[in-house]
Amino acid sequence: MKTNALQLTEAYVADNKQYINGNVSEHLIMDAQSAEFGYHWYITDEEIEELERGSSERKVEIKLEVENFIKNNFDFDISDF
Repeated sequence: MKTNALQLTEAYVADNKQYINGNVSEHLIMDAQSAEFGYHWYITDEEIEELERGSSERKVEIKLEVENFIKNNFDFDISDF
């Protein structure tokens, strides 16, 4: 995980608040899952390499780490931001 992932995500949410409805973590996870490089925004270059070339188990592990990070830090309604 990038060391500044929390700050980057907070800035993203602040900049896009008008486009987010409901739960912030659900919106961010949906974005990560649907965008071609959605998970890359959160992970280091080494993790990106593993995501692109690693085993299927490692790919799932990295995606779950990102989703858990998002849930742990952004599980609230946008109106509370």
